[in-house]
Amino acid sequence: MNLGKVGNTEFKISSSYWFLIAFILFSYIRSYDSLVAALIQGVTTIGLLTFILGCHEMGHIKAAEKTGMAKESTLTLWALGGVEDDKLL
Repeated sequence: MNLGKVGNTEFKISSSYWFLIAFILFSYIRSYDSLVAALIQGVTTIGLLTFILGCHEMGHIKAAEKTGMAKESTLTLWALGGVEDDKLL
């Protein structure tokens, strides 16, 4: 799934990341008595995880751009982290 483009970097989400999202939501729903509290906590966790993972991987991409190793990148988030596909110069 394509999320959009920031600068020269295109963001995508793989199917394994959707399974991670489902697992997190399911875990919170099972552990809370209130469905609303579980959804709030789950969505907050997923949002923070995605933001932190995206920032971390963007650091790698910006370092590659600054050193001249890549000019365009595709960042795909998956269950174990992120994968960059740099288009080398």
